[in-house]
This record gives sequence, C-alpha cells and structure tokens, in this order.
Amino acid sequence: MFMYDYIIIGAGVSGIVSAINLSRHGNRVIVLERNSKPLRKLLVTGNGHCNLYNENQDYKFYHSNDRDLISKIINDNNLDKYKSFLDSIGIFLTCDNGYYYPYSKMSSSVSNALLKTISHLNINIICNYEVNDIKYDGCFKIGCYTSKNIVITTGSPAWYGKSNTLNLLDKLNIDYIPFTPSLCKIKTNQNFKDISGVRAYNACLSFYGDGNKIKDECGMLLFKDHELSGICSFNLSNLFYKYSKSYVLIDFLHDFSYKDVYSYIDNKSKMFSDRLVSEILDTLLNYKIIKFLIKEVSLSDKCWNSYSNDDKKKIVDILKGYKVSISGTDDFKSSQTVSGGVRLSNINLNTMEARKHIYVSGEAIDLDGDCGGYNLTIAFITGLMLGGYND
Repeated sequence: MFMYDYIIIGAGVSGIVSAINLSRHGNRVIVLERNSKPLRKLLVTGNGHCNLYNENQDYKFYHSNDRDLISKIINDNNLDKYKSFLDSIGIFLTCDNGYYYPYSKMSSSVSNALLKTISHLNINIICNYEVNDIKYDGCFKIGCYTSKNIVITTGSPAWYGKSNTLNLLDKLNIDYIPFTPSLCKIKTNQNFKDISGVRAYNACLSFYGDGNKIKDECGMLLFKDHELSGICSFNLSNLFYKYSKSYVLIDFLHDFSYKDVYSYIDNKSKMFSDRLVSEILDTLLNYKIIKFLIKEVSLSDKCWNSYSNDDKKKIVDILKGYKVSISGTDDFKSSQTVSGGVRLSNINLNTMEARKHIYVSGEAIDLDGDCGGYNLTIAFITGLMLGGYND
C-alpha cells in the first residue's frame, strides 16, 4: 500500500493551497474531496470576481475568540508570502479602491491557476469521496489511502448548508467552538414590507449587545420584508450569537450631525415651503424610507412647518437613530462564512498542527473576517503556513 506524507481532506482554497505548499517542499500528497469537483465555493466568491486581498489589514476586520493570536497568522511576513504565492501560480492582481482582484475580475482565473499548478505537481485529487471515518494504527488510514499526517480543511456549512468538519474533529478528539453563521442577513420581527428592496447607501449601523454598544458598520443597507441585508449588516451578523439580547440603531445620514440634519430640513423648507419632508430629503435618502420612518413615529408626510417642534424632533431622531431589534440571522446555507472552529490557542501556529500529525486550516479554525477579501486571505495564508516551511 502506497504511503503518503499527507492526506488532505477537502479541496477548497485552503486544501488546494496546502497541497501545493506541501508538494513544493517534497511531500507526497493526495487530496480527498466530497464534491464532484474542487474549488466550487471559490467560483462564486465576490459575485464571481474573487476579491483576493484587501489593502487595509487592520485586525479589527478579523474575528476570533483568541484575538491576541490573530497576529501570528495575519502579519506582514505572511501577507508577503501570500502575494508571492499568487505571483508564483501566475495571478496578476489589479486594485480597485483597496480591493485586490485577479486582473480578469474572474474567479475562474484563480481556480484555473491553482488547478494548473496542482496538475504540474502531479497531485491527485479524488472527487466524490466523502470521509466519514479515519483509522489510526501507527499511521492514518482512510479507505485504501494511508498517510503519516492528515490535514482537515473541509470548510464549513457556509454556502453548502452542511459540512463534516465538526464530525471529523470529534472523531479525532480535537476541541472546537461550534460553528455559527457569519456574513449573512440579519433577521428582525419588524416589518419592512413598504421598503423591501430599497437601499440606503450612506447608513451606519450600531450593534448593541446586552445593552452595550459593540460595533459600528457603515455602508450600503438593503431592506427585505423582515431582514437587513448589505455589507454593513453582514459584517455585524456574527455578533448576534454572542449576546442574549441585541439590536441595531440605524443612522440613515451618518455623514451629517443631528444639528446639521435639523438645519438642512429647516433651511430647505424656507426655500421650498410647499414641499413635503420626503421631497426635501429626497436627494439625501430614498423617499420611500423617509415616508416609512415618518409613519413609524405615527406622523404623516407633510410640510415641515406644519409639524410641532416635538414632531420635528421625532422625525430627526428616527433619521439619526432608528432602533431595530434582532431576532436571528440567515442560516448556514445563506451565509458566506462561519465563526467558530478549532481555537487558535489549541493550534501550533508555526505549523497549523492541532494534534500530533493532525493539521487544520481555512474555515476549520476559529478565525474569520469581514467582507472584502479577508476570508480568502485566511484560507491562503493558513494553507501556506501548514507544515512550518519558512521560505
């Protein structure tokens, strides 16, 4: 029976990068993949454009229960290795406002480059092979395959809706934090039917957990019937599972102070005394949102000077701080990634070894990032760290 140096379980980005990295350092490698082809999730990343890297590598964009260890993975040395690796497989990058993509803006370009490298290195990928059992008798045995080491890079339930990562970790007696959905829509009991499908392009969401302000996210916000979508809500979704009670405050005009908003409406109403409030604010915010918010404070849309001072204050209050309670998030199948996995403190972060001869990378570890290329950065870097090769 042929003995491999490493059996890699999972042919997602981190599994493929791990295979290339280990093979380039003289190891005999085989990859086992449950799906009919490798890199399926990569092809839909960034709406098919494949945001590989972000110029801003502040640690606030990364999340882990061992925050003090994030720098062991995300650091200048590893980021340089990542960019060198992309160059080594023929990926030419282009930058768009700090977001790096393949020049083609096509995920298939990255997939093709990775798989061409796999082929050049004569690495065998066995697809339609689901690993449900791993035996150990001096070496690891998975079916007819035998190896000195195994690598768990089976991803997570994100996008697929299912994963056997945690089952494999259980069988191998490796502790982990259960997965929860991340980068997905936030659910609420509040009904947004009147503004479903409407976007607020300059909103700022402030997340409150158990009464304390935790995090702000600004950007595009999209309303669904009972959901908040868009990048700024996605980047807050992983916080829901950490608190017993949570809500967000939405500032629809965060570029303006409270006083500025009040003065703007007041001044414009003097210029256009016959215009409704929704018409005065129409160049700042979608009129449907304005009408919805006025209705939320039990008022009707009319000319500014027709309101009492108290009613004027109610309108500005809700524009600058609309409270939305959170009831949950989308499920795994609708999430882009997960939080949870093997704790960084339980991994040798020089080699990605979780137990003797057992390695983990990618979504199997307790490290995830915001939208903007951060999760692909984690996948590539942890694959390149695997084995502890420092060149």
